[in-house]
Amino acid sequence: CLAQVRGLNMYRSTCVSLCILFRNCSAHVIDQLDNEQDCLAPRASLLQHAVRLDGAATLTAHLASTPAVFIDQCMTSACCNAALAQPIPSSSVRQHNASGVWLFTFAGAESVSTDIFGEENALEEVKAVAPGYCVTFNRNSADNSVHSGIRPSHPEACAHGTAYRIPQELFRQYLLTRSSGGYETMPINVTAFDGRQLSAQTPHAIYPDLAPEQEEAPEAAYAKWLVCAMRARSYCPAYASSVSRHLSSLGVPAQAASC
Repeated sequence: CLAQVRGLNMYRSTCVSLCILFRNCSAHVIDQLDNEQDCLAPRASLLQHAVRLDGAATLTAHLASTPAVFIDQCMTSACCNAALAQPIPSSSVRQHNASGVWLFTFAGAESVSTDIFGEENALEEVKAVAPGYCVTFNRNSADNSVHSGIRPSHPEACAHGTAYRIPQELFRQYLLTRSSGGYETMPINVTAFDGRQLSAQTPHAIYPDLAPEQEEAPEAAYAKWLVCAMRARSYCPAYASSVSRHLSSLGVPAQAASC
């Protein structure tokens, strides 16, 4: 629904997100979208003026959805019952009205997102766990660099992170900014540490990984940034240690895989 302007294709999750934000499509139209079909815009001007993706060159190429890689054995998973065992005090949650969009960021990479929308602008912030998902490290075809990513895994696996409820306008700006860097969002269900079940969006690379089934060691500075960020944000120690051990097993120097 929201977005084909001659050669521009977007994943269904991004189209639906934008569609919901601008309330330009009925639920019936959204239901008709197929994961393997392009999103069709009833008015191209909506994309050009409201969404302003004309400057996002990375999305102007013809993109095709690729099947998600399932992780049989999640090496970063740990502390998956933390959302039930360690509820956070309500005083640490900034609550306003119920509007906005939940954005789940994971494994210490929160600042990539908060630098865009401003952590102080979040309507609400809460630690959260994404059950059935796994954080992996793969080389992406967009920049030939290794990044953290989130992939479906078995029900006992999990990914830890932070869920932010942000205003719809900021979420729109976030989508535009991340799309220019080769990212979109996909829907994900997470459990907040206060017990709430949240329907959220999470960052997802637009371009496919070079070897989706093969993990690689990221740059040492990148690995250390993630590990130190998890420590600074008081991640579950078992989860942070699990990610650190996995980075070491991939070949990240011990000094960079710790903080």
